Amino acid sequence: MVPFRELFETYGATVDWDSNTQTVTAVKDTTKIVLMLESQVAYLNDKEYRLIQAPFLEDNHMLVNLRFISESLGAKVSYNKEPKPTVYISWNQS
Repeated sequence: MVPFRELFETYGATVDWDSNTQTVTAVKDTTKIVLMLESQVAYLNDKEYRLIQAPFLEDNHMLVNLRFISESLGAKVSYNKEPKPTVYISWNQS
């Protein structure tokens, strides 16, 4: 889980936070992701997906699932447990 704004902006997406509905919307090219605080339902281009963990607040920052966001925006995510837990994210920026 990582802070949403920094992650989306790193991927070059525009971000909008609606404090009334506690919803974040990110758009990059033709990809649109919508997440709501404490909801395990996410929308990717208006298609509903079930998240393993709902976005939550920590230290006044909304944290979101790194794998779901990265893969939704076109990155490849892999994880190795050994020799120490490591997450790899590769991005084909062609």
